[in-house]
Amino acid sequence: MDIKTDEINRKLCLDPTKSFFVSAPAGSGKTSLLVKRFMALLAIANNPEEILAITFTRKAANEMKERLLKSLEEAQKVSISNSYNTNELNELASIVLQRDTEKGWKLLESKNRLRIQTIDSFCRSISAQYALETNLSINLESIDNAEPMYSDAAISVLSNIEKKSTHSDELQVILKYLGNDTNLCINLFISLLQTREQWLPYIFNLEMIIDNLSIVICDMANEAIDKLEILLKKNEHLLCKLINFSEENLISGKNEEIIQIPSLSSFPSKNLDRLLIWKKIVTKIITSQGRYRRSLTKNQGFPATFKKEKSEMLDLISWCTEQDNLLENLIEITKLPDTKALVSDKEILIAFSKLLPILVAELNLIFLAEGKCDHTQILIQSLEATSSNENNQISETILHLDHQIKHILIDEYQDTSKSQLRLFQNITSNWTSDDNRTVFCVGDSSQSIYGFRTSTSNEYEVDEKIIFGPIECKKLDLLKNFRSDPQLVNWINRAFNSTDKYKNKKAQILSEEFKSIPTKANDPHSHLSIKGFFGNNCDEEESKQIAKECKKILQNFPEETIAVLVRSKKHAKEIIEQFEKFSVPWEGNDIESLGKKPHVTDMISLSLALTSIADRVAWLSLLRCPMIGFSLKDLMLITSANEKYKSSVITCLIDQFENPSKDISTHGRKTLDRIVPILKTAWDHRRKISFRMCIENTWVALGGPSTVNSNHNLKDIYRLQNKVLLKYFDK
Repeated sequence: MDIKTDEINRKLCLDPTKSFFVSAPAGSGKTSLLVKRFMALLAIANNPEEILAITFTRKAANEMKERLLKSLEEAQKVSISNSYNTNELNELASIVLQRDTEKGWKLLESKNRLRIQTIDSFCRSISAQYALETNLSINLESIDNAEPMYSDAAISVLSNIEKKSTHSDELQVILKYLGNDTNLCINLFISLLQTREQWLPYIFNLEMIIDNLSIVICDMANEAIDKLEILLKKNEHLLCKLINFSEENLISGKNEEIIQIPSLSSFPSKNLDRLLIWKKIVTKIITSQGRYRRSLTKNQGFPATFKKEKSEMLDLISWCTEQDNLLENLIEITKLPDTKALVSDKEILIAFSKLLPILVAELNLIFLAEGKCDHTQILIQSLEATSSNENNQISETILHLDHQIKHILIDEYQDTSKSQLRLFQNITSNWTSDDNRTVFCVGDSSQSIYGFRTSTSNEYEVDEKIIFGPIECKKLDLLKNFRSDPQLVNWINRAFNSTDKYKNKKAQILSEEFKSIPTKANDPHSHLSIKGFFGNNCDEEESKQIAKECKKILQNFPEETIAVLVRSKKHAKEIIEQFEKFSVPWEGNDIESLGKKPHVTDMISLSLALTSIADRVAWLSLLRCPMIGFSLKDLMLITSANEKYKSSVITCLIDQFENPSKDISTHGRKTLDRIVPILKTAWDHRRKISFRMCIENTWVALGGPSTVNSNHNLKDIYRLQNKVLLKYFDK
């Protein structure tokens, strides 16, 4: 495939009578393509509401709508000035404006007629309009954080264990499995409720599924082992000899907990113990952290006295490090479940299959009582509303949506979960292949980040077409990258083609190499480098290197901005620590919780103390924080803790300021002289000026800025003032 094919495919995408799913790499202009496709559909539509565009985020939805409207506005200006414009987007926009005039849509005045929304927003609209078609039969308000309600449902179910309810036996089985740890059980229930849309369709048939699960797992294990044996075949004899040697040493050491491997002359044959044997073999090659072993000890069956065998095994491991994708295959073996253990786990799984529906029912009762629910419930309700009934009759919801929607566009298809995909399957179930309805999907399986919630990325990689009811979406590939520097594009091509997926050509559709073609000119200042870190302190060393590189870039290019991509929030925190040490300014959203930062909790204590004279905890926290710093002994004397809290803390402070106890330390006396006038003034004037100003002035007067060690921490204080104090106190 070349650039010419890319251009042909881009033109095919604008055929409003055909359905496609487009595989497009990063920077290939997916949003622009969606906007053009939307316009091509508007040009033949009777009403703009016939076209539904689904994006993954609100930002993407807003960007798509803004681009579309901007194109219409520019085309209108060109039309007024009678200018000739060959721009493809403007040409499409001009056709849409003609259709707009012909049909009287007035899109530029009625922008909400363009149905461009997130999947969550679309589900909300379905559950709101067709609430009576759902099990709960009520429209609930969706909230972002429903964990407290998950917790209440879990606690409610657990509380029935002593009441001899119908499900107390199942609870006992699960608690026994969890070591009678109720907190662990609650946390497990919470995590299961968060993903209930993934398992609810299968839970009622779980017992039948369990019976087939052993066969499925055996097939998975044999497939993974077959693949591993091919990679290790060259050294089969040597590996078996060394494994036999190590096992003899382990047996002679009389370690009864070690699973013994029978003497091997070749790789183990296919039987029930094959996976267990390979798991043991793999532990001699890699560590529990998934890294190749650098040393071997008697724990692996290689005592220090047998230098020859140990050297041979280390040489073999060194050979393994040079084999492409072998490490991933070794790690895969360690993660496969034990087929024998599955039989003993059957009782636990059956207990879950009976208890989890009760847990969900309890959560639904809480939703009804609160009048609120999570986004998952909105998705479940939209699925219920669009599903056929027991007699396989089309639901009223589908009949209404069938009349409204004729074309669907889905952005970031690779991250669409299977539950969300079922919703689109429901919507298109009553369509026919000859009624000019289309589905258009855009995405890139190489960018999928939601595999943990059963996204469709795996199917997207290997299917030559995607089917929605009777609608078949033909696959089209795009290659051009309009965004990235050629050095980066070419490196990514090489990196992807070195992976097992492309190198070993596991699927026929992947017979071609991964390819993206840069269109930007080479930047002489661009630079790409790779540096790996190994060892026990690799994370710290990596973070230090990143901080040093960022500092160097900012010194040479002070006006430039730098983006740092991280694996997780934990990884980000390690880098932030090094940024602080190297004085590298940084900004990040939702990296750390404001409420967990010491300088922020001090400000919160001050705010709560000046809000209520009775909030003793807030006052005591304030007096112990660094900007005041009373010792515990002085604090006990000042607040009269031994008199059962007869007076408020502020009253105690004023009393000690005016009549100090001789038992108070010199430091305590000086601190009283410094802070009491400040706090008394703040308390007396807290209602005379804005609360935010009162808190800020008091914090500065108490020496709060001196307790903040960086500009970033100072920004945290301002964020707290702007987001919390203004919102909740200065109304």
